[in-house]
Amino acid sequence: MTLNHGVVGSSPTWSTILQGVKIMITRSFKECLEEIREINESQESTIEYLREKLRTYDKEEEISKRDKTIESLYRRSICVMSDTEAKADKAFRTKHWKETGCKNGNHYIYDLVGTGLGTGITITCPVCGETEDITDSSSW
Repeated sequence: MTLNHGVVGSSPTWSTILQGVKIMITRSFKECLEEIREINESQESTIEYLREKLRTYDKEEEISKRDKTIESLYRRSICVMSDTEAKADKAFRTKHWKETGCKNGNHYIYDLVGTGLGTGITITCPVCGETEDITDSSSW
């Protein structure tokens, strides 16, 4: 059993300290010293790992990776809603669930219509047929 509390830079809890005291009382000096050496080696290993990560960290590379991921997600998405459209979508689904009594299990059909300027978005409940146009043409 080690005294290592597993979080770099954090202080040990009282229960950890008391556990350590129990270990020291029930173990020989040699066993306690070995435990301290193990903890020290673990911490030195963690410090070395973090120093290496810091030494090789490249901010521009990380930003480039993030931008490529965002671009990839954008290219693979069918439609990216504006904030206004996302709010209207949520409002429609919430209102539909609370007010209509429809037994829809949160399944909706989205009709996307390319206009040349932007994408028109209509949401429809496949159970009762209620429809709402949530297009935000101001984002075009």
